[in-house]
Amino acid sequence: KPGHKNVDIKVIVLSKDATKRELKNKDTLYRCVITDNTARIDCNLFGEIGESVKPGDILYIIGAYVGIFNFRMVLY
Repeated sequence: KPGHKNVDIKVIVLSKDATKRELKNKDTLYRCVITDNTARIDCNLFGEIGESVKPGDILYIIGAYVGIFNFRMVLY
């Protein structure tokens, strides 16, 4: 749910956008769609981690939070 903090979750990467976005602080943002046994959600990954992730990878995400961006839930 939006507003959840300190989320620890095991997910699989379904897809990753081919385009990357450079942020004002020169970090790079990669947008992915991830899923677990309860739901599917957009996920923003940054830097080297985002670059190395590919569809089919299983991730253990620790300390994430859920927000809303462009009317969609996003895991950060």
